[in-house]
Amino acid sequence: LVSLLGGLLILPTGEESSSEAVWWAFLRLTDPGYLGDDEGTWRRTVSTMLTISGYVLFMGTLIAILTQWLTRTMRALEQGLTPITVRGHVAILGLGSRTLPVVAEILGAGERLRQFLRIGRTRRLNIAVLSERVDAEVAQRFRRYGASGRHARDIILRSGSALQTEDLHRVNVADAGAIILAGGVFARSELQSEDVATIKTLIALRDEARPRRGRPAPLVVAELQDRRQVPVARAAYPGPLALVAVDQVLNRILVQQLRYPGVARVFEALLSRQGSHRFHVRDASDFAGGRFGELQAHFPDALVCGLVRPDGDGFSARLNPPAATRLQRQDRVVLIAATHDATEPRSGNRVSAPVAIAATWVPPPSPPHRLLVLGWNRRHVALLEELAGRPDMPVEITFVSLHPAQERTALCAPALADVTHVQCRQIEADFVVDSELAACRPEHYDSIYIATSDLIESEQEADARTVVGHLVLSRTLATAQKRPRVLLELADAGNASMLGSHRDDVLVPPLVISHMLGQGALRRELLAVFEALLQRDGADLMLVEPDSATEPEARAGDVATLRTHLLSRGLLLLGWLDGAGALQVQPPDGETLPAGLDVRWLVLSAGTAFDAP
Repeated sequence: LVSLLGGLLILPTGEESSSEAVWWAFLRLTDPGYLGDDEGTWRRTVSTMLTISGYVLFMGTLIAILTQWLTRTMRALEQGLTPITVRGHVAILGLGSRTLPVVAEILGAGERLRQFLRIGRTRRLNIAVLSERVDAEVAQRFRRYGASGRHARDIILRSGSALQTEDLHRVNVADAGAIILAGGVFARSELQSEDVATIKTLIALRDEARPRRGRPAPLVVAELQDRRQVPVARAAYPGPLALVAVDQVLNRILVQQLRYPGVARVFEALLSRQGSHRFHVRDASDFAGGRFGELQAHFPDALVCGLVRPDGDGFSARLNPPAATRLQRQDRVVLIAATHDATEPRSGNRVSAPVAIAATWVPPPSPPHRLLVLGWNRRHVALLEELAGRPDMPVEITFVSLHPAQERTALCAPALADVTHVQCRQIEADFVVDSELAACRPEHYDSIYIATSDLIESEQEADARTVVGHLVLSRTLATAQKRPRVLLELADAGNASMLGSHRDDVLVPPLVISHMLGQGALRRELLAVFEALLQRDGADLMLVEPDSATEPEARAGDVATLRTHLLSRGLLLLGWLDGAGALQVQPPDGETLPAGLDVRWLVLSAGTAFDAP
């Protein structure tokens, strides 16, 4: 059209025919090199207008097309719609409250991560995260949580839902070294729990991550909110599967907290990145045929506390087994140490004879315990079931919540059928109101547990209620003659700073669960260790009074003397907790024992052997 218009404008000059005039205009429009070849004011004016129009039409349009194409391409890449081709990576399905802590656990795993890479025959760590939304904000969240600098290249974000089978291809689950299904990803409703969506994802992985080309099916580490769904989840995925039941883990920590006040902070120190020491697992084939009690001499910089043995398609762990337990070639030794390098065995150490157990120490029977629970969540029913299975722990438990008391009573009734040692009472009140909490008489209880409500969708709002409830409780107990032991549960560790200076115990379940998921994906045997630490039967993690567990001469010596004395009673010394709440784990043998009435020994009770010695 521009060429036709330009040709019509120069026709009056009479130098060209109509077709030649249109061709003349087209040449000036498409090639600026003709500018200056024309004579006459009118022809030069028309030629200049055509040349400028060519710049606008051709170059402007071309740049616009390229820019729009580039923008669409970058947006598609940013959304993570293209599949990845890496192998031996860690695939995390879903972006939720556990995802960032799990990534931090994996990035900070050190030697454990290097072992995972060697097993997967890959040089570089790759963590592929499947998220329903991928943008600059999501990437910034990972950078704030430690995935920055050299670790920024290790994170691959892909867009999609774990519930959509075709989206699983984007993170190449078939060739993954490990797949993690963390909690806090799927939305809950009255008719569908989060576990239902998790099991549906396991069914999709059954076909997508099946064994192929001589490669075994990848290990899947999944989080379940309800332990009753464990058999269904195992049936959904036939490959190697490790499950972490949140209600079971947290309720067993709470039960141990009731028996041994303060032990919750010990669990969090050993089962999260917050503590100075961790559990480690090393190959014990070099010690096959030897006895468990002889192992400690080979590990002077670590504390030997158990064994892990293959059991079917999984593993079984025993903590503090009998000293005479014979080691097999496939066994792994469980150690507590500050770093993995400290678990290196040293040759040439003199092997001493195991300490014989003269008389196994039995903890005193638990007196009737009065527990006040502020807040309601779905785990409380499982808590009652856990307490019902411990007839040696008589408990009077009172729940305070705005959730209708009649509904809570109906939910709790099946768990307490034919149970006499657990008495349950429901109070309908708002514990963040001074007068309503004071009416519950919290000073008359032995322990108080402020629980995070899962009826509130936002974790920050749930923590806000917990923090305010703690403030109201502190005001109510300010004049009490004896302050009950208080345990707070937070959904976000960053909110702990709002509590101010206090000596109450704080438990952050996402840190504990994320540690179990991340470390279990890198070293599956560790999940067996965590399970053994929390199981109802076997070795218990205890805080015991020095007077009840040791003789005066043992308390007057050093750590080595105390450790030997406790071993003779079937107790393995891990450290101590002082009156100020400071935890000491794996003290050196020559260290002087602390003085004070508030010090309690942190020990593992006598465990069971895999078989008869």
